[in-house]
Amino acid sequence: MKKLLSLSVAAILAVSMSISAMATNFTPSVEQKPAPDVDTIEVKDENGNVVTTPASDLVVTPISESDEASEEIKTMLQNAKEQISNAESLTELTPDLEAVIPEGMVADDLVVRDLVDVSVVGAAADILKANGSIAVKFKLGVDPDDFLAVLHNYEGSKWEVIPSDRVTIHENGDVTVIFTSLSPVAFVVGKDAISIDENGPASPDTAEIAEAGSTNAAVTAVCGFACVAIGLALLVVLLKKKA
Repeated sequence: MKKLLSLSVAAILAVSMSISAMATNFTPSVEQKPAPDVDTIEVKDENGNVVTTPASDLVVTPISESDEASEEIKTMLQNAKEQISNAESLTELTPDLEAVIPEGMVADDLVVRDLVDVSVVGAAADILKANGSIAVKFKLGVDPDDFLAVLHNYEGSKWEVIPSDRVTIHENGDVTVIFTSLSPVAFVVGKDAISIDENGPASPDTAEIAEAGSTNAAVTAVCGFACVAIGLALLVVLLKKKA
């Protein structure tokens, strides 16, 4: 009897954990994406003077390559991923995001399409520490008419929205972001804006995958809750018999 009770409790807990783990704030492909190409960078000192630094001073590490990164970058990226995954909505990370969501869109419409760590070494790192800034152009291929927010995990579990005057979406889909400090960065878009690279390998459209994933998650959730209900009913019967 005790063994059966233990197995029932374990099954219920497993189903409950799987249901809670289904929620995600990422696109389905975010963990497979390589780092976005970086077209140009511009480093300025605290007086606004442009300082020439080697392109190799900039290091962009996607979440897909976190295991191969330094221990510091790996830890920051995985912590950022966990925080995003555990949030009921992305606005939980920072209330600043709620303020920039356009009319007609809600927090549940948002998703992280890229999660990367941006860091610099050498002269660029010294300039940034001395109140300088760095402008990085990411080749993201976003639609200039679509919503885009850049979230910066600047310390621990603290996030900020990079102000719009420091984010430029170019007509060709590139995005230039001006940073005054560096760490994990999440590019947030509306779910309707998700698409795949037409020049990439043939695969189902990412939006379709996301839609299918949502449908499957809903079905699984219903089944899961049914299993939990059945399990609880079984427990009650067993406990009554034991009494």
